[in-house]
Amino acid sequence: MPRVARPLGALAVGLLIAFPFLGAPIYFIHLLAGLYMNVALASSWAILGGYTGYLSLGQVTFFGIGAYTAAIGLSVYDISPFLTAPLGGLFSVLLALTIGYPSLRLRGPYFSVTTLSIAFLAQVAASNTTQMGGGYGIQLPSMPLPILQTEGVFYLVFLILAAVVVWSTRRMERSRFGLALLAIRNDEEVAEVFGVDVVRVKLKAFVLSAFFPGVVGAIWAYQISYIDPHSAFDIGLSIDMLLMAMFGGAGRWAGPIVGASMVYLLSQTLVFVIPSELNRVLFGIILVLVVFAMPQGITGFVEGLWTKRAAQQRSDASSSDPADAPAASTPRPLVQEQAETDRRL
Repeated sequence: MPRVARPLGALAVGLLIAFPFLGAPIYFIHLLAGLYMNVALASSWAILGGYTGYLSLGQVTFFGIGAYTAAIGLSVYDISPFLTAPLGGLFSVLLALTIGYPSLRLRGPYFSVTTLSIAFLAQVAASNTTQMGGGYGIQLPSMPLPILQTEGVFYLVFLILAAVVVWSTRRMERSRFGLALLAIRNDEEVAEVFGVDVVRVKLKAFVLSAFFPGVVGAIWAYQISYIDPHSAFDIGLSIDMLLMAMFGGAGRWAGPIVGASMVYLLSQTLVFVIPSELNRVLFGIILVLVVFAMPQGITGFVEGLWTKRAAQQRSDASSSDPADAPAASTPRPLVQEQAETDRRL
């Protein structure tokens, strides 16, 4: 099986990379670029929210910081956002270090409300800062390429970002750091008793989950060529990250991939089928029903079914194994029984 899986995986990766150059319509190139962006954002949210249980509603703050870093770097200093994107991630890390230590001491809804408040404060600060364009925002020059090639470039960049975030999350899940995060999610006090440096581990996860949205936000700003405080610090984007991760299964590396794919493509499909007034309502109802029916997400639900099926197969195999059945007693010959009776007499 691995001999077959590796060539198929290499073929799939090759097709994804070559997709923009195979004559695909520009709409689908743009659609998949948006999908990869959402996979990267949902996976980065899950580093903190999925593995520790700290549900952050302020991840868009780091996304907006990256967007404004790229916008100011390009419009003022004429530096390409592809160069300033890591800088946007570093600025996000600095903010995460500043607010992480006090905010991560809060739990449950208190932590969520705190991160949400920080996002609102960032939006207000951007609206009242002249260097950030105020409420008018910042216009970015477009990439000096034909539109089809431009979309192809953003397609590849978002694909690479999504691959890096997913790979990092998968490596983290299998490391001691990932086990420490899961221990915190299960019981923070017990984890601390067993030697886990809870504060340091949570802060490290918060920093990691802040860096990637900063980088993604910088590339997004260059793609749309215009940002303002309401689009860069849109609270709805934080909620979308949470929903995508929870929908797919936030505590598993593959969960955000499944959740982002289904939620994003479903929302884009409903735009063409249902009027905008009913679109968000129906979309919300579907998400609520799925979350209530599968609390562990789609990947958790499928994993549970697979585990039950494997256990049932092992049980059936053990019950039908003749070696495990009790040996039947063989009747003794009548002559032997008669001889024993005469001996007793």
